[in-house]
Amino acid sequence: MDKNIKKSLICNVIIATFVIFATICMYANIEFMGHATLLVSDSVNMLQFYTVQSNMLMGLASILFIIYDMLLIKGKIKAIPKILYLLKLMFTTGVTVTLLTVLFYLAPVTGSNAGTLFMNANLFYHLLVPVLAIITFVFFEKSDAIIVKQTPYCLIPTILYGIYYCLNIFAHTSGGSVPAEYDWYGFARGGVIVMFVVFAVMIVLTYFVILILWNLNKTKKQS
Repeated sequence: MDKNIKKSLICNVIIATFVIFATICMYANIEFMGHATLLVSDSVNMLQFYTVQSNMLMGLASILFIIYDMLLIKGKIKAIPKILYLLKLMFTTGVTVTLLTVLFYLAPVTGSNAGTLFMNANLFYHLLVPVLAIITFVFFEKSDAIIVKQTPYCLIPTILYGIYYCLNIFAHTSGGSVPAEYDWYGFARGGVIVMFVVFAVMIVLTYFVILILWNLNKTKKQS
């Protein structure tokens, strides 16, 4: 168990560092890989993106795990609270959905510009943090703490963001279309009504991701 805890601690430190660095870069519009125009924004406007929100929440979960991993290593607690494992599943799901959306939706629709999705802060948001978060949760934070009936709670961030995105679309609809600056993921390109279908599909797919991560993580007991 000690080896997994230490590996979890190291990975969570890296994840938190990546998130903090990427957030500073996005907020301050720092470009260290050249100029990118896709899914970038500075100041508080960056919070419009599910990508940024999910990564920031992932960073928060990692910081909590850093604290509790250290307490566990020092023998000050006997186990990590079950609620933290549920939060970790919730936020790991968020960054996993981000990664899958980029790979299987955004990259194909942007074509030759797909490389810009992995530039600057988005290198961390779209790739490094999600991959490391999945590895950490699946291999180093195994627990039987989460039961299947609790997994629907992990849909909350995606549902809330979906409601926000739909309301934003409806508020800026004119003549049946929505300007690109208000439909940054292009979900309403087929018409505003399509948003209902996209919303439903995203919820279903997100729950599949939750169940897959839960099953990969699930074990009788850490050893």
